[in-house]
Amino acid sequence: MAGEFLGERGVRFESLDIGEERARARWLDAGSPPVPALAVGPRVVSLIAPRAQIAAELGLPGDPALDAASLLWDLVSLHEAWTALLKPLSWSVLTMPTPSRGRTPLELAVNVFHGLRRTIEAWPTGRFDWATDDDAREAAEAELLARLRSPDDLARYLAKRSAAWREFAVEVGDGVADLERTVADPLGSRVAFRDILESQRLHAAVHLRQITHALDAAAIPHRSGGALERLHGLRLPEQPF
Repeated sequence: MAGEFLGERGVRFESLDIGEERARARWLDAGSPPVPALAVGPRVVSLIAPRAQIAAELGLPGDPALDAASLLWDLVSLHEAWTALLKPLSWSVLTMPTPSRGRTPLELAVNVFHGLRRTIEAWPTGRFDWATDDDAREAAEAELLARLRSPDDLARYLAKRSAAWREFAVEVGDGVADLERTVADPLGSRVAFRDILESQRLHAAVHLRQITHALDAAAIPHRSGGALERLHGLRLPEQPF
């Protein structure tokens, strides 16, 4: 996502995977920041809302701003799309590895919905405690996964998270709340709440598409529902994985 934005703006860059020895050494030298991250000279910025943060950091033109309230309701639709996709699947399908770093549909769902829960919590606390590469996040998701032992467990979890998001959207999406106000990211930098909404919308959409591609490749019928096509201004990476 970050690389696509830089490419669209004609910026030359080097992409590093911390799973590789040279890149990992550089990452450790930089203090092991949460990834993805942008390094500009000695400065390293962890990317919570990649497109908005890169534009601000490098002085590049950003994307046309979407109405923040629309992002809230797009995420309501995405909760519904995730539920429609996952509820009919068998446990063997929910726990099969996908090309998304070997993660299962169940693991991807927990990763997405945990991030959205942290987004809700960031509104009153002023701190967004969620990062892509974070031991505390991984431990919390592993604990949750251990409690999801059947399709019924997952259905109840999805219903609970969907209801919580809809309640949140009703509460703050009334046109009165200042969705442009900033909150602290895991490193203490300030990020507009609206940009977190856009980043979480993209995160949920990317993983939803990855699951549908994995199901298609395995010739497993599913309900995709065309949810992504209805999201205004959504810019997905060219490749699903």
